[in-house]
Amino acid sequence: MKSTSHKTIGLAALAAALLFAACTADEPAPAREGALVCPTLTFGVSSMTMKADSRAMGPMSPDMEKYVKTIAVFEFDSEGWHEKKESVTYHFIDFIAGTVNGDKGVGSVKPTEFGVVEATLEGLQFEERDSCTICLVANVTEEQVDTFYKETSRESGQSYGSMTFDQFKQWALPFEYEEVPAGKYDESVTGHLKTVYMFGYYQGEIRQASAGAIRVDLGRLASRLDITVVNETGADITERLGYHFDNVCLSAFLFPMKQGMPPTDQAGLARTVICSGPDPVEGDEERQIVPQIFRKDSVHTRYFYVAAHSATGYDDATKLHMFYNRLIVGDDISDDSNSVRIPLCNVHPLQAADVPNGFSLSRNTRYHFTIRLRKKAAAAANAAVPASSAAASAATSSASAAAVVLNTEASSTAVSNEAASSRSGQDCAVAYSDRPGEITVYLP
Repeated sequence: MKSTSHKTIGLAALAAALLFAACTADEPAPAREGALVCPTLTFGVSSMTMKADSRAMGPMSPDMEKYVKTIAVFEFDSEGWHEKKESVTYHFIDFIAGTVNGDKGVGSVKPTEFGVVEATLEGLQFEERDSCTICLVANVTEEQVDTFYKETSRESGQSYGSMTFDQFKQWALPFEYEEVPAGKYDESVTGHLKTVYMFGYYQGEIRQASAGAIRVDLGRLASRLDITVVNETGADITERLGYHFDNVCLSAFLFPMKQGMPPTDQAGLARTVICSGPDPVEGDEERQIVPQIFRKDSVHTRYFYVAAHSATGYDDATKLHMFYNRLIVGDDISDDSNSVRIPLCNVHPLQAADVPNGFSLSRNTRYHFTIRLRKKAAAAANAAVPASSAAASAATSSASAAAVVLNTEASSTAVSNEAASSRSGQDCAVAYSDRPGEITVYLP
């Protein structure tokens, strides 16, 4: 009996052990915190989100918008701490030179002419973690990374290369535009960036077993503005006509911020002259380059890049400033008569004040705005009411009609056509259709 009892106890213990092994066999072992692993890291450039009318404007400039020329990789631990360790918690890949951390012939990285749109990086070492954050910053230089490390160290008192995740979120990159040589006018580079920065990140575990599972989608820090101007006046426009942008940020944070970079006071960004008009003026170079006349029914299309930012209201929203029969001195319009400012934002301008971030521009987003030019006399034919009126929806029901006519300063308060018409006959007026991105500008 004792022998049988011992056998029974032994078999029960063996069964319990086997059961415990069966229950724990599928549970992953804890990460070897800090051990070096080489997971596969894949990234790709995401498409731009489309806003308003999404009709294509033609081919995109390849080196301007979608190529990754360099990528800087940062690893943060579960506590949000980063300590720079070359070739471990920090990597720099140059797809033009074909180098990884300064070395050629690493993995599949080869020299390219423009860069890459997507890549799979193998052989990069990271520290194994149950939880971590891996950040990828595209198209920065090693000098920019070094400067950021130094500035963070100086401001925080921490050692060079050490920072928290919150400090990393404060990294803002500059928006530098292609320069037009003095004395020349080149619309092909006006409003185009020297560098289109991108950013993306991964949060989760990082282990040898997760090879091939880590993917990061990169998004641009910039917004793209496609501007189409259509001459619907019924006649050729023979006076100077063009536009530029006001309230444009000249830098952007890597992470979207509730309160983004404030817009610059600088006006005159991306000056575009559609037609120069007759009688050249001394020093007015664009009159020798652009057409003197904007023919009736003609279409003028250009695209521009601006930094996304969180505008808190109409005053600091990015605006298209259109001018008619005005002389430009430097980057400033000689005066505000015969000009209008059109807020470019996420929602209909007359609804933006009532929508969170309504006056803002989102990153990695492509906006298409169509501006239809008509004679001011035609405005009298369009019925308009204040946006707050219940009858506004009826006034906007016609796709071809302007919904609300605004005054020259394009304030967020709507005025009636009668009030708009009572202003100086030399002023322009702007009106919005109910269709997103559709704007009518009435010329004198």
